[in-house]
Amino acid sequence: MFEFGLGLTSLLTPVLYVSALAAIILTLTYRLEIGAYFLAFFFPLQNVLDYVNDYPFGSDINDLLLLAMVVKWVIRKREPGEPFFEPTSLYLPMLLLLFWTLVALLRGSAYLGYGMPISLDNPLLVAWKNYWMPALLFLIVINNLKSRRQLQLLFLMTTLAMLMLDRNFYTVLNQHEVEHYSDALKEKFIGGSIALSGNSLAVFLAQNAIIFVSLFLYDTNKIRKAVFLFTAGLSYYCIMFLFSRGGYLAAVASVFFLGLIKERKLLIILAVLIIFYQALLPQAVIERIEMTRTETGFDKTAQERLGMWEQAKEMISESPVLGWGFSITPFIEV
Repeated sequence: MFEFGLGLTSLLTPVLYVSALAAIILTLTYRLEIGAYFLAFFFPLQNVLDYVNDYPFGSDINDLLLLAMVVKWVIRKREPGEPFFEPTSLYLPMLLLLFWTLVALLRGSAYLGYGMPISLDNPLLVAWKNYWMPALLFLIVINNLKSRRQLQLLFLMTTLAMLMLDRNFYTVLNQHEVEHYSDALKEKFIGGSIALSGNSLAVFLAQNAIIFVSLFLYDTNKIRKAVFLFTAGLSYYCIMFLFSRGGYLAAVASVFFLGLIKERKLLIILAVLIIFYQALLPQAVIERIEMTRTETGFDKTAQERLGMWEQAKEMISESPVLGWGFSITPFIEV
């Protein structure tokens, strides 16, 4: 469980709830960006926001904030000379993706026997809604936050959230001996830290860390560059000890892509890391990487994934174009 620190978690939960309600009200009645700042901070820290779930509407804070921002967006754009959508080349691919995922949602609901996805009792509809929440926040931001200061403050909220997330995992990490890998050690980190699986958290950190690496490469301000590098470095450190091979792959692939399109030095760093990983990485991480294959074949988790892949190949061959539906994997037997 994520802790605020200093033993203040239980005391600050009511304050968090009141702050969330205030953010919703102020977004509707005052400034749209208040909701954007609040969500930018708490999107990476959803398990912190989960503390208010037992309060009235506590579990719907994200939805209510987004709804408040959309309402304020509509009200604001009614002013003369205010276009509802600012020009960007991303609208068409987003619209195509929206259509595709809607078709997949309908197909998945039919495949699992849920019927039409018109109720939040349908878990696929909930998954689809949550999938599109960051995209909706993106649309709100690019069409309403115009000034440099607004965008700087928005990114400050995101940076602080990532540092808090990394700090919490780092605190848990320091409470355990990590000289050698074990499944029990991996579960301790996840069970005592973040409300995500190891793979989910590792991939989440990898996709956010590469953004900070990109900003480090593009920005020219030395102070900001130092902040970006520190945030990315701490995230990569946490990824190592989440012991997720999927997270390792996500981190390497994203750095490789950035190296191809922006900075070739990253490719050299990756090459050195891959060639000399046994000398550069902690022993526990090396053990986790090398346990994919054993003397008798693949390890247990790798075998499970191979079984999933074999089933996936059968399903793909039966429906190679449309697939079988949006986010159905957690609901099918493997």
